[in-house]
Amino acid sequence: EEETLMRYQSMYDDEEVNYDLLLDLVRYIDKSSYGEGAILVFFSGWREISEFALLLETTPPFNNCAEYLIYPLHSGIPSKDQRKVFAKPPNGVRKIVLSTSE
Repeated sequence: EEETLMRYQSMYDDEEVNYDLLLDLVRYIDKSSYGEGAILVFFSGWREISEFALLLETTPPFNNCAEYLIYPLHSGIPSKDQRKVFAKPPNGVRKIVLSTSE
């Protein structure tokens, strides 16, 4: 495990978001979790949120809006759109929230 971590750290910049790894992680959480529930991902800013939202919206199975709702959440989004994040999705639909910690 430590060798794998060392190889990863030598290949990737810690200051950049590894979107491929993050996509794999969201896939894993989606497939391995039981029942319904939201997935919450924190980013450092709007650029990272919008890039990952675009990736999810163009990647199966997350591009299926009948099964996944993707919500960016940032202070720059109108408050009426921010409130949508708190609505319970229909049965069988997973909500994915992309937010900043600020």
